[in-house]
Amino acid sequence: MADTKDFLDYPKGVGALGAGDLLDVVDINIAFTDGEKVISTLRQNPAGSTGGSKSATCTFRTVVSSEGFERDWMGQYRRRKEVQFRLKVPGLVFSVTGRLTNPQLVSNVDNAVEFTITIIGKAAADPV
Repeated sequence: MADTKDFLDYPKGVGALGAGDLLDVVDINIAFTDGEKVISTLRQNPAGSTGGSKSATCTFRTVVSSEGFERDWMGQYRRRKEVQFRLKVPGLVFSVTGRLTNPQLVSNVDNAVEFTITIIGKAAADPV
């Protein structure tokens, strides 16, 4: 007889901005940059590495319903408002604090209106 752990449940992550969860988000990507660089010396190539600037980039895509955008994305972008985005996954919460940049809007014959925006900034803590 099969153990119940042989067939696991894989829930989706939930994106949140400010006080509440985002309902219209369909895709989230968070990338952490540790800035680690290879260091070479005249005698040894490569000799090791050194730490650099740490940063995080969060890009997410939303669909736009007939009621309009879920949040005032363009207003926050224009005002350069600092925002905090959180991606909640089972057992962890990843947080990126920064500013909105690179808004994109796509409308085509085969799909809903999609809006994509990126947050550049810093992670609240190391991701691992």
